[in-house]
Amino acid sequence: MRTSDPARTITPLILALTVLIGLGELGCAHRKPLPIPTTPQVRRVKTEGVEQLRPSKQLRDALGTQPTPWYALDVGMRRYWVAMDRNLVLEDQERIERFYEDHGFFDVRCLNHYTEFKGRKVGESRRWAVVTFTIDEGPRSLVGQTELLGVARLDPMSLAHLSRRLRLVEGQPFTPAQHEAERKALQFWLNSFGFAYASVGRRADAYPEEQRVDLQYAVDPGIRAWFGEVTLDGLHNVPQRRVEREVRIKKGDLYSLEKLHRLQGDLFGMGVFSMVTVAPDLSDPTSSVIPVEVSIREAKPLSIKLGVGIGM
Repeated sequence: MRTSDPARTITPLILALTVLIGLGELGCAHRKPLPIPTTPQVRRVKTEGVEQLRPSKQLRDALGTQPTPWYALDVGMRRYWVAMDRNLVLEDQERIERFYEDHGFFDVRCLNHYTEFKGRKVGESRRWAVVTFTIDEGPRSLVGQTELLGVARLDPMSLAHLSRRLRLVEGQPFTPAQHEAERKALQFWLNSFGFAYASVGRRADAYPEEQRVDLQYAVDPGIRAWFGEVTLDGLHNVPQRRVEREVRIKKGDLYSLEKLHRLQGDLFGMGVFSMVTVAPDLSDPTSSVIPVEVSIREAKPLSIKLGVGIGM
C-alpha cells in the first residue's frame, strides 16, 4: 500500500496560499486612494476659427492633448485623468498647422490658450483645464498648371486616354492625398493597358504668395507587353479544368493589371481556396512577354451542415 508524503502534500498548499495572499495585498495596494493632482487635468479640447477645413477625426486622434474620458470624471476614477502638458499643447499647435499646410493652407497660423476652473463639488480641490486652439486658416491654394512629363513614347491614343484621367485640374483645391491618389490612378491605367513596367512619379511646386500649386507627373511607360503562359500551382483535390474555366487570361493577350486583379477575385469567389496569389514575372523590364504564376492553397473541406441550405 502506497502512502503519501505529508510534506509533499502540504508544500503545494503553502505555495498556493502564498500566491493568494500576495495577490490580495497587490489588490489592496491598488485600492489605496490616489492623491488629488496639483496640475490641472484636461477636461475639454476645442478649436475656434475653423471655416473652410474642419480638422478630421484622424487629426484629433493624433493630437497629444486629449480630454479626460467622460467615464473618468468622478474622483474615484482619477487614475484615468489626463494631466495638462504645455509641451504637448505646443506640439499639437504645430501638428494642426502641418495638417492645414498639407491641404493647401500655406499661411495658416494656430495659437493656443487654456482656461482653468475648479470642480463644482463643495470642498473639491481638483482643477480642470479647457484647451482651445484658435486657427487662422488664411487663403487656400488652388491647383495651377498640371503637366505630364515623359509621355513622348506613348502613342497618341494612349496619351489621350491618360490625359482624360487627370482629375486635379486648374482651379481645384489642392491636397497631397488627392495628388498621390491621382498618381496611383495614372500608373494603374498604364499597367492595365499593356505598359506592365510603367511607373509614375509626382511633384508639387507651391507658390504661397499666389495661392497656387503647380503639379507634375513624371511618366516612365517602359515597353508594351503581352501575357505569356499562365500556370496553376497548388491544386490537389479541386479539378484543374474547373479552375481553368475561371482563368480568362490567354497567352498573347495585352498585359493588364486590372485583369490580374479580376482573376484573383474570380478564383477566391469559387469558395474552395483559402489563399490565391497571382504573380506576374516582371523581373526583366526588356521582355515583352510576361508569364503569370497562380499559387493556390485549397481550403480544408468542412462537411458540417446546419439545417436546409446552410452549410459550412
